[in-house]
Amino acid sequence: MENGKAYTVGIYYLTKNRSGNWCRTWYDEEAQQRRSSSLRTADFETAKRALDDWFILNSRPVLEDDLELSRCLIRYYEDHAKHLKRADSERRNLSYWLEFFGESLVRELRAPQQRKFLISLVEKDFAKSTIEGIFKTGAAAVRYAWTEDMLKEQISFIDIAKELRKHNTAVRPKSRDLKLHEVVRLFENAGTDRLVRYLMILIGCACRPAAALELEGSQIDRKAGTISLLKPGKAQSNKYRATVRLPSFIEAIYHRDNLCNQGLIKLNPNKPMDSIKSSWITMRKNAQLDTLVNPGSMRKTMAKWLRTTGVEAWHTSAQLGHRARGSEITEIYAPNDPAYLSEALESIEGYFAILVSKSPKLQNFEGLKDYEPRCDLVAKYADYV
Repeated sequence: MENGKAYTVGIYYLTKNRSGNWCRTWYDEEAQQRRSSSLRTADFETAKRALDDWFILNSRPVLEDDLELSRCLIRYYEDHAKHLKRADSERRNLSYWLEFFGESLVRELRAPQQRKFLISLVEKDFAKSTIEGIFKTGAAAVRYAWTEDMLKEQISFIDIAKELRKHNTAVRPKSRDLKLHEVVRLFENAGTDRLVRYLMILIGCACRPAAALELEGSQIDRKAGTISLLKPGKAQSNKYRATVRLPSFIEAIYHRDNLCNQGLIKLNPNKPMDSIKSSWITMRKNAQLDTLVNPGSMRKTMAKWLRTTGVEAWHTSAQLGHRARGSEITEIYAPNDPAYLSEALESIEGYFAILVSKSPKLQNFEGLKDYEPRCDLVAKYADYV
């Protein structure tokens, strides 16, 4: 307790009102009287954090000489980062900066201190990509402060890739491929009809998780037997979304709305992954599989399966959306060829047919009541399992 006050930040300090809630209190020099504003909490630690946040966001603008890094980071999050799709990861990355630098000023954020911070992250056994993300967020926060005229000049940051090479930081995989019995365990522990559909789409399309979650009936051409993984009106990005063949088990769960939500759940367009993340984690834990088993695992699993079963490299690449340079025109007309990705389609059909033969959940799944697995494909691909 400082000067008899419970907690002080600048000219502001904490007091309690009659209802027992903590208040932000200060002395108004012009009015010559004390003023206060309720923080609407009776918890002291919560009140301290609320006072800190208010002070950082509302105190006078300062320039580099006395700007605290914590204020810079919090301002960036409140004004910008929290509105991004990756808001959760941005907040987590900023927390590492706050934890290490504490009350340091921005002008103290020089190369030697940055290297010490880097070493602390390496010692936490973080992956290379995680450390790069943490530094990218911190640099963005400082750059944001400069664009908002909170700094006199920009702060230089170390070459993180070069520094990481000195520490021999390994590039860790984000996911791994699965054995057939592990995929069966996922299906058996899928707690919802929607999660079963999601797994089926990941297998049938060998696509990225976001494409599977967003897949709608309008993207499926049942007459042509194809699926366009790119939603109508959406531009292609570096994560190219291909047009693939329509497997019979995906056609079995077809309907005009989103295939993952059974027409009952409206996905959040800003955070599509959040809508299934918790149920995936529950399924994975119940299946007793490790943390490298995530939605991306199915894409790796199918890529390995396609090549193992002898599917030509071009067919595998086309199925996965790996574009060959100069192939843009070919890709426009290729789906009209009846033989388009026929090898990949047969291999995928064979994989799922084997899955059904080993999974009671799939055998009794309502969405597959009209699906007939091909016994000839089970026999053909049995030796590859």
